[in-house]
Amino acid sequence: MKLLWNKCKEELKNRVNKSNYEIWLDPISFVSVDEKFITVSVPNKYYIDRINKDYLKLLEEIVRDIFKRDFGINLISSGETGEFTAQDSFIKKEKKERVVSTTHVTGLNQKYTFDNFIVGNCNQFAHAAAKAVAENSITYNPLFIYGDVGLGKTHLMHATGNFILNNSKKRVLYVTSEVFVNDMITSIQHSKMTSFREKYRRLDVLFVDDVHFIAGKEQSQEEFFHTFNTLFELHKQIVLSSDKYPREIPRLVERLKSRFEWGLIADIQPPELETRIAILKRKAE
Repeated sequence: MKLLWNKCKEELKNRVNKSNYEIWLDPISFVSVDEKFITVSVPNKYYIDRINKDYLKLLEEIVRDIFKRDFGINLISSGETGEFTAQDSFIKKEKKERVVSTTHVTGLNQKYTFDNFIVGNCNQFAHAAAKAVAENSITYNPLFIYGDVGLGKTHLMHATGNFILNNSKKRVLYVTSEVFVNDMITSIQHSKMTSFREKYRRLDVLFVDDVHFIAGKEQSQEEFFHTFNTLFELHKQIVLSSDKYPREIPRLVERLKSRFEWGLIADIQPPELETRIAILKRKAE
């Protein structure tokens, strides 16, 4: 029976968006089968609600095709199976023993500053916009910086964050969008979405590098949409970077494209000869 169930999962994998499969369907584990139902476990009740809403009919169809009979799908959370007792115990212990740190983890690299950022015609506008955001002299929200790989977007984001961190008491967080997505997946699997949302929505400034990575990931885009809205409505600063202009990011949902254009969009072009020479000299120092 378990072999047939594995075939069902393979078929699910072929018929569902890759990111949705990895988040919602891959964690499903076979438990048992009787005359009427196949019982499977999922990490928590959040999964049960989502699978019942979006994937149950497809799952029943695939089960019918592979098992050659009609089975109902009985979804239970892993806590009811006893399969994840050690993990649950660890999570409870972690909560009990958690110590609140006085140091907020920022994700910023202190070596990137405005002082060691080489300014040229290629990046002058983006640099000025980032400096204005850092000094809180002008509100550009969000500030969206785009350009090809290796042109200094990440340096500029870290420099902005470090300036804010060193000149205010604001809560600042820098992440890549891949980190955001992985954080979300881990939080869903461990029933810690409340903590995830607190981490990203109780900030004064959020930097998300390579935001185009969330394109095509339905649940990640949904979660980031609500994170963006929460911060924006609270007048908190958002700084984003991408390799493309918002409208040109493929598979990015329209409502995120629209929001990314609400503030200021600054591009970074390939450096001209003088700037390239200055960059090489700085790296040689």
